[in-house]
Amino acid sequence: MRHRRKATTPCPFAIGSRIRPIANFEHHDYRRGESYEVTSVDCNDSTLQARDEHGQTGRWIRWCDCEATSDIGWEWLKGQLSAEALELLAAFDGLQMLKLRPDIRIALIQQATSLKERILTASQAVETPTTNS
Repeated sequence: MRHRRKATTPCPFAIGSRIRPIANFEHHDYRRGESYEVTSVDCNDSTLQARDEHGQTGRWIRWCDCEATSDIGWEWLKGQLSAEALELLAAFDGLQMLKLRPDIRIALIQQATSLKERILTASQAVETPTTNS
Protein backbone atom coordinates (compact mmCIF):
# COMPACT_ATOMS: atom_id res chain seq x y z
CA MET A 1 0.00 0.00 0.00
CA ARG A 2 1.27 3.44 -0.86
CA HIS A 3 1.81 6.03 1.84
CA ARG A 4 -0.01 9.31 1.39
CA ARG A 5 1.89 12.49 2.07
CA LYS A 6 1.68 15.87 0.45
CA ALA A 7 4.34 16.45 -2.21
CA THR A 8 6.58 19.38 -1.42
CA THR A 9 7.65 19.93 -5.03
CA PRO A 10 5.69 19.67 -8.26
CA CYS A 11 6.16 16.54 -10.36
CA PRO A 12 9.18 16.94 -12.64
CA PHE A 13 7.55 14.65 -15.23
CA ALA A 14 4.46 15.32 -17.32
CA ILE A 15 2.15 12.63 -18.62
CA GLY A 16 3.61 11.46 -21.91
CA SER A 17 7.22 12.27 -21.00
CA ARG A 18 9.89 9.57 -20.99
CA ILE A 19 11.56 8.35 -17.78
CA ARG A 20 14.19 5.79 -16.81
CA PRO A 21 14.18 4.18 -13.33
CA ILE A 22 17.50 4.76 -11.56
CA ALA A 23 17.03 3.50 -7.98
CA ASN A 24 15.09 1.43 -5.45
CA PHE A 25 14.61 -1.57 -7.76
CA GLU A 26 13.37 -3.83 -4.97
CA HIS A 27 10.23 -1.67 -4.52
CA HIS A 28 8.89 -1.48 -8.09
CA ASP A 29 8.66 -3.62 -11.20
CA TYR A 30 10.45 -1.38 -13.68
CA ARG A 31 13.62 -2.73 -15.32
CA ARG A 32 17.01 -1.06 -15.00
CA GLY A 33 18.13 0.67 -18.19
CA GLU A 34 14.68 0.60 -19.82
CA SER A 35 12.76 3.68 -20.94
CA TYR A 36 9.08 4.21 -20.08
CA GLU A 37 6.32 6.69 -20.93
CA VAL A 38 4.61 8.38 -17.95
CA THR A 39 0.88 7.52 -17.86
CA SER A 40 -0.26 8.71 -14.40
CA VAL A 41 1.03 11.13 -11.77
CA ASP A 42 0.00 11.19 -8.09
CA CYS A 43 1.01 14.52 -6.57
CA ASN A 44 -0.21 13.41 -3.12
CA ASP A 45 2.60 10.92 -2.60
CA SER A 46 5.17 11.93 -5.28
CA THR A 47 4.75 8.81 -7.40
CA LEU A 48 3.96 8.01 -11.00
CA GLN A 49 3.13 5.10 -13.25
CA ALA A 50 4.59 4.49 -16.68
CA ARG A 51 4.21 2.00 -19.52
CA ASP A 52 6.82 0.13 -21.49
CA GLU A 53 7.07 -0.19 -25.27
CA HIS A 54 4.60 -3.11 -25.19
CA GLY A 55 1.91 -1.04 -23.44
CA GLN A 56 2.35 -2.72 -20.04
CA THR A 57 1.90 -0.28 -17.14
CA GLY A 58 4.11 -0.79 -14.10
CA ARG A 59 3.39 -0.23 -10.41
CA TRP A 60 3.70 3.15 -8.74
CA ILE A 61 7.29 4.46 -8.50
CA ARG A 62 8.62 7.50 -6.65
CA TRP A 63 9.69 10.52 -8.71
CA CYS A 64 13.07 10.59 -7.00
CA ASP A 65 13.76 7.06 -8.30
CA CYS A 66 13.46 8.24 -11.94
CA GLU A 67 15.30 10.47 -14.36
CA ALA A 68 14.10 12.10 -17.54
CA THR A 69 15.28 10.43 -20.70
CA SER A 70 14.97 11.16 -24.36
CA ASP A 71 15.37 7.50 -25.35
CA ILE A 72 13.16 6.34 -28.14
CA GLY A 73 11.24 3.09 -28.07
CA TRP A 74 11.84 0.04 -30.20
CA GLU A 75 8.42 0.22 -31.86
CA TRP A 76 9.15 3.72 -33.17
CA LEU A 77 12.67 2.77 -34.23
CA LYS A 78 11.45 -0.23 -36.25
CA GLY A 79 9.39 2.15 -38.36
CA GLN A 80 12.45 4.26 -39.13
CA LEU A 81 14.91 1.50 -40.10
CA SER A 82 15.38 -0.12 -43.49
CA ALA A 83 14.36 -3.74 -44.06
CA GLU A 84 18.06 -4.68 -44.27
CA ALA A 85 18.82 -3.08 -40.88
CA LEU A 86 15.84 -4.84 -39.29
CA GLU A 87 16.99 -8.15 -40.74
CA LEU A 88 20.47 -7.61 -39.30
CA LEU A 89 19.09 -6.75 -35.85
CA ALA A 90 16.91 -9.88 -35.98
CA ALA A 91 20.12 -11.95 -35.78
CA PHE A 92 20.66 -10.72 -32.20
CA ASP A 93 19.04 -11.60 -28.88
CA GLY A 94 17.70 -8.54 -27.09
CA LEU A 95 18.38 -4.91 -27.83
CA GLN A 96 20.32 -3.62 -24.82
CA MET A 97 23.67 -5.32 -25.23
CA LEU A 98 23.60 -6.93 -28.64
CA LYS A 99 24.53 -10.59 -28.47
CA LEU A 100 24.32 -12.89 -31.46
CA ARG A 101 21.72 -15.62 -31.24
CA PRO A 102 23.32 -19.02 -30.56
CA ASP A 103 22.25 -20.47 -33.93
CA ILE A 104 23.84 -17.53 -35.78
CA ARG A 105 27.08 -17.84 -33.73
CA ILE A 106 27.34 -21.55 -34.57
CA ALA A 107 26.74 -20.91 -38.27
CA LEU A 108 29.45 -18.21 -38.31
CA ILE A 109 31.97 -20.44 -36.53
CA GLN A 110 31.25 -23.31 -38.92
CA GLN A 111 31.91 -21.02 -41.89
CA ALA A 112 35.24 -19.73 -40.55
CA THR A 113 38.03 -21.68 -42.25
CA SER A 114 40.87 -22.91 -40.03
CA LEU A 115 39.29 -21.25 -36.98
CA LYS A 116 40.26 -24.22 -34.78
CA GLU A 117 43.92 -23.89 -35.77
CA ARG A 118 43.91 -20.13 -35.23
CA ILE A 119 42.32 -20.47 -31.77
CA LEU A 120 44.83 -23.16 -30.72
CA THR A 121 47.77 -21.13 -32.02
CA ALA A 122 46.60 -17.98 -30.24
CA SER A 123 45.94 -19.93 -27.05
CA GLN A 124 49.43 -21.45 -27.09
CA ALA A 125 50.99 -18.06 -27.74
CA VAL A 126 49.21 -16.58 -24.70
CA GLU A 127 50.05 -19.52 -22.43
CA THR A 128 53.71 -19.84 -23.47
CA PRO A 129 55.70 -17.03 -21.89
CA THR A 130 58.50 -15.57 -23.97
CA THR A 131 61.85 -15.69 -22.27
CA ASN A 132 64.56 -13.18 -22.82
CA SER A 133 67.93 -14.83 -22.22
